Amino acid sequence: MQWTWFKRWAGVCAVWAFGCGMGHTQIQEGLQEATLRAKPFSPHYVQIGNTVFVSGPYENWYMRIQQGLQAGATRVVFVNANSRRHDKLGGASYVAGQLRRKEITTVVIGRCDTFCSIAFMGGVERLFGQDLPGEKTRLDVRGFMDYDTRKLETRFPESEFAPLVKMEPRFNENKALWLDAFGKVTDPSGSLLVDADSASFCASRTAQKGCKTHEGVNAASLGVVTTDQRVALTLPTMFPAPEIVGEVNGADINALPVKDDFMRSTLRDFLQMRVPRALVVPSIAKPSTSGSYSATGLPDVAAIALMKCYEETGAICRLYAMDSDVLRQPAP
Repeated sequence: MQWTWFKRWAGVCAVWAFGCGMGHTQIQEGLQEATLRAKPFSPHYVQIGNTVFVSGPYENWYMRIQQGLQAGATRVVFVNANSRRHDKLGGASYVAGQLRRKEITTVVIGRCDTFCSIAFMGGVERLFGQDLPGEKTRLDVRGFMDYDTRKLETRFPESEFAPLVKMEPRFNENKALWLDAFGKVTDPSGSLLVDADSASFCASRTAQKGCKTHEGVNAASLGVVTTDQRVALTLPTMFPAPEIVGEVNGADINALPVKDDFMRSTLRDFLQMRVPRALVVPSIAKPSTSGSYSATGLPDVAAIALMKCYEETGAICRLYAMDSDVLRQPAP
């Protein structure tokens, strides 16, 4: 079995994760060895050494963080980590509490939305990493979506704020900003956005309603990060996680990356598989010339399908679909 593709799978900043004084070859060898031990791994979660990387919708990594902590992780890096469907911020506060008790360092790269923004606050040391192409590193803070009513819960902003201020009493200095995020958002486009340079609130960005920028306020002045010095990390190759851009069904068959009979047949077969399922295509001019790769009914189906693709083609492969979702891989 050829493992050379693992070198492309994961990379971590040499100084930050592995220490100083290592040459490029040593770093690559260290990454390969570390990644081979990274079980499980997926586009949403991988642990390399004492660092856990998570990305995408929180339901794909929520339990994995706890497993990482049990396995001795000391750092958690959130990469375009967000919420999907219905959030329960009580669960986020629980994760934050675990991170705080174990004195974990947390890092955000790209956006950190809702559930992630609360979990991130559990870090004893909290850092912002580099921006991603087209995606500024930031926290996107709002209340949760009630599972039963399908509406944003804004009735209890003090209750949502209480776990945060318990972890960081300094948040009380700007209490009004946090209460806006938990109590005045009118739709999922609204939030308190906090980045390295600024902080702004909109009740609804779609409607441009209730928007204001807080002059002189940013992540450091709010106490969101523990230092204004940012870190630059090399991400695992499949990170950020692919984003959902549509739904797979018979009507989508002409939206395939390559529109030929082979790929149409592949998608039809994929739609007959039981979930969880993943469909991967090589990133070459005509993916169908080297086939496509799928896995079904197993944990970490995306990683299994990617492994098959790498081993058989030697090409950079990408995840095209998982379960019923069509995916797009953001630029790293």
